[in-house]
Amino acid sequence: MKQKKIIYLFLFSFGILIGQNTRATIQSGPIDYIDTLPERPLCAVPTLTNDFITSHIERMKRDYPEVYSKMQNPPILSKTSNIGSFEKFWVMVDDEQGGQKSEEIVAELLAKGDYTAIWADTSKISGSPNISKSLADQYIKLLEKSTPLGSRDTTKGVYQLELEYFGSPPNKDGDGIVDFLFADIFSGAGGYFYSLDQTNGAGSNRRDIVYIDTYASISYTEGTISHELQHLIHYNYDTNETIHFNEGLSEMATIVCGGGYISHGHYLNQADQISWAWAGTAADYSMASLFVLYFVEQLGDKSIKDFINLNAGGNPMQGWLAFNQLMTNYGTGLTYRDWLVDWYTANYLNNKVISPKYGYDLWMPMTARTTAMHLSGIVDSPNNTVPIYGVNYISYESSTDSMEITFTSTGSFAPKYRSLEFNDSSLVVNKLTDGTKHLLYHDSLKVNSASFVVVSTENTSMSYNYVSDGTDASGWTGFEEIAYDDGEADLFTTSDGSEFGWLGWGNDFEGRGWGMRFDPKMSVNQLVELKVVVGFDQEFSGSGTPANADKDFNVHFFEIIDTLGNVKPVADPIKWSTSRADITGNWSTIDLTPYKEQLSNLGEIVITIVEDDAIGTYFAMDKNINGKNYTYAYNYDGDQTLSSLANFSVSGSSLAGWNYMFRASFYISDQTLPKLSAGYMQHSIFTDVMKIYVLGNSVMSAENMTITANNAGYESILETLPVASNDSLLMVEQYKLSTSGTLDITVRGTMRYGRSNIDTTFKYNVNYTSSNIGGEIASRDSKYTMSIPEKSLEEDMYLVVGMDLSLPGSEKLLRSDNLSKIYTIGPVGKQLVKGAHVSIALDGLDYNAVSIGYWDGDDWREIKTQLSDDGLTIEGIGTHLGHYTLISKGSGLPLALDEEELIPTAYSLEQNYPNPFNPETRIFYDIPESGHVTVAVYDLLGREIIKLVDQIQSPGRYNILWKGDDVFGNPVSSGIYIYQMNSGPFKHTKKMIISR
Repeated sequence: MKQKKIIYLFLFSFGILIGQNTRATIQSGPIDYIDTLPERPLCAVPTLTNDFITSHIERMKRDYPEVYSKMQNPPILSKTSNIGSFEKFWVMVDDEQGGQKSEEIVAELLAKGDYTAIWADTSKISGSPNISKSLADQYIKLLEKSTPLGSRDTTKGVYQLELEYFGSPPNKDGDGIVDFLFADIFSGAGGYFYSLDQTNGAGSNRRDIVYIDTYASISYTEGTISHELQHLIHYNYDTNETIHFNEGLSEMATIVCGGGYISHGHYLNQADQISWAWAGTAADYSMASLFVLYFVEQLGDKSIKDFINLNAGGNPMQGWLAFNQLMTNYGTGLTYRDWLVDWYTANYLNNKVISPKYGYDLWMPMTARTTAMHLSGIVDSPNNTVPIYGVNYISYESSTDSMEITFTSTGSFAPKYRSLEFNDSSLVVNKLTDGTKHLLYHDSLKVNSASFVVVSTENTSMSYNYVSDGTDASGWTGFEEIAYDDGEADLFTTSDGSEFGWLGWGNDFEGRGWGMRFDPKMSVNQLVELKVVVGFDQEFSGSGTPANADKDFNVHFFEIIDTLGNVKPVADPIKWSTSRADITGNWSTIDLTPYKEQLSNLGEIVITIVEDDAIGTYFAMDKNINGKNYTYAYNYDGDQTLSSLANFSVSGSSLAGWNYMFRASFYISDQTLPKLSAGYMQHSIFTDVMKIYVLGNSVMSAENMTITANNAGYESILETLPVASNDSLLMVEQYKLSTSGTLDITVRGTMRYGRSNIDTTFKYNVNYTSSNIGGEIASRDSKYTMSIPEKSLEEDMYLVVGMDLSLPGSEKLLRSDNLSKIYTIGPVGKQLVKGAHVSIALDGLDYNAVSIGYWDGDDWREIKTQLSDDGLTIEGIGTHLGHYTLISKGSGLPLALDEEELIPTAYSLEQNYPNPFNPETRIFYDIPESGHVTVAVYDLLGREIIKLVDQIQSPGRYNILWKGDDVFGNPVSSGIYIYQMNSGPFKHTKKMIISR
């Protein structure tokens, strides 16, 4: 298309300042690992109280008198232990009744530095993922030499940093060494510091020691080291610090040392539901961490040590009393009650541009979740509760200008109330009084939205009501401002180096205009507002237009009807004018609510501003980061059509990717009943890494949805991203599996414009499968199984199986004539060297009418199948990992198989896996021809324990699960057992070990 030239207004010195403050959005930053926190406390210190110690000692005396007698003997301590030395330690382990007991272990000194030493239970050194001789050296380096990027000083170790920022550890045993003992500690603990060790009581190790669990990842362990060291240091100054401050400071230690701290999303995602009463959940640790982080960022790093050192008359001060003193010492003029209100406001806004006290320097994964959102100004909300020292957030997204609202407590205590009122140019913060009506009115500025922070500043939950009286916009489920700019105007540079910030037709172009395309997404909607950054000719220096000339234009609403830019009006044009004195560079707001009847239930429209006279109108410009044009010229050739701004140039420089600063706001109603599906894609090489997709039946938003993953107890909140090409699709770009077991992907929230709460869990199974051994994996409904023989996988990998996955481009796969769920085992497309045994439950279908289908990317391929011995499943040999389902016999293309590769040529009995095992193991065997097969387990005296297989089997590769029990279902004891296979001429025996 021929390039078109536009008249523009050249400005030398006029600067554009957009005063548009919006509520704090989630900032960009690194991925939130959430530190794949297991479903257990980060540390056990909150449970190991003085009362616990007293009760525990009495229990040991009563239930374990022989052990208790040994506990009274003082430990043998050596101040000169060398690497390779062995010593005995008391540790807390699980007992037989679901509680804890003290147990004496033997530990080896694996590594030692100038200030720290690493010990490990000798029985755990070879089989634990987080301790070995080399790892012990690595931990000493972390403690005494260097810390990761992100620490306060990477040239210092954890020990030196905590010495500098937190204080000195005690020196109970006089050797100047802090001992870190790796052991299989009791369930529910990732690590702990035990105050008994700082006494001479029974069972005390009488040394400066912390404990690390041996069943944790290395990265988790590194964070736990810095966390537990803070507890030891803190005890040296205050033996009775309150839980939130003690745990929060331990998490602060991890941040100071550059470790993997707990994700603050655990708390922010449910901030309105979490109280200051300690429950030991991930959210409690996250809340404590966030509170300490906030006061450290506000007061400075020095405040850490100042808080820990607070004393009253020589006695340590704890909790809120200590924090109040810290506020006084730092001259804040605040009490902890005032501080709480500021902190909760910062969690909601996270915007230090508004005020330094309303945000964080450290990246946050989200802002605090809203308790209630209203689109109508007419609200009567009784029986609300704010938790102990907790918060509620009430949001009014529209209908707030001149709205009156009253908050009234209904209990013995009244919460603190704060309003956050957003007008056209700023945020206004007000303190509200209980039982007193508050008016949202800002003189000449319109209050566009408001939020209210409701805080309990006492050690009790508080109940309250609120009533508001404003504009009724009830029935709408969403309010959406559609914008294609970043809120800041950009200067356009021409090929000759000239710059300008405003563009227009100029004077004497009546009837021409500029439009912007907007799509409200939902069919039920109302266009309520248009905002533009506009200037009129007479407002610019050097203009010859009289200062008192009209400042007005017409607003048209068009629908594009063809590719030529022809349009049809969807509403009558509106004339807008202003009597402002000068150009402001701020947004001008055009209220469209009076035109509700015509501007409702719109499709994609182009809102067009058309010159109504000879006075030129100009608009601020923005360079859109995605390079798309949403702006159109109207009636350029007098043909009343629209032409994209990308078709125009100025002084030879293209306007492609540029847009005017127009914004449109809609009320929206999403009346869709929410329905979600999910899918995943594994990395072809790093199979523990996967992308996760969640597909909805309406418009979705990452801000409205929280996706969590729980892999066999290791839970994390995932960073959720929108997919630009599909607004009904959300994606988790990278999730890393932790272990074999279950994988639950839980999605909670609402659709972008919906009110219905969504709480859906998608269930998968995960199996880390050895190429040498093979393995079996089944779907969570137990109706699909794939058994993979040894050497069929080219490498060890994670296998993941799910049902009816939804992925981009999977529409053809999910066709309606499938006869069962579609089962997917990933990584999809991996070829199996020896194939795999696939079985799917028939669920009453006629075996003669169905086959197993494998999806090859374009079509279903029909697998040669047979009926199982019990007649309940259909079985066949699959050649790839991927999608399998039941299809009508003959409806799929035949899948060619090389039977010589899939059927064994010799008998074989493989080593069981795992071995040693507890509680179950799997035995693999091959038979090359049909015949009677037995597989039996014997003890070392030759007595048969159980017969696992005793039947005629056809040629193939098999595996059988033994759950470690006898023929009567009783679990057998630890020890060595023999398993033997007999089939035709073949007889072979192997040993296996069960370790209870």
